[in-house]
Amino acid sequence: MINPASFDLTNPLNLLRILAGIYFLPHVVNMIVNRTAVVDFFGKVGFSPASFFVGVAVLGEALCGVALVADIYTSLAAPLAAVLLVVAAFAIYKLQGFKWLWISGGFEFPIFWALVCLIVAIAHSR
Repeated sequence: MINPASFDLTNPLNLLRILAGIYFLPHVVNMIVNRTAVVDFFGKVGFSPASFFVGVAVLGEALCGVALVADIYTSLAAPLAAVLLVVAAFAIYKLQGFKWLWISGGFEFPIFWALVCLIVAIAHSR
């Protein structure tokens, strides 16, 4: 059963949770639309078989995104989302080296997003 209080946008933690989940949507769509390039990226960073791990990433990110937006199993989805994002940041680091700024191919954004997911997890556990 969906709790209407979960969608009270005057509560900043609800807004943060929903935004953290919504941001997965374009990421998942990009991985599906540009699957060949994404499989190539996963292969370059050492995920083997790359196609399998792309599927895991798409499924994991889609489920975490929906769960965060709908406030379903948030106490599981938020830390799992953070783990997926830390793995993504590590993969970017492995391929690009230490480039912090996302605009230049760095891992700043997935780290920020992972921290947001951890904040959501902590807030939800209270």
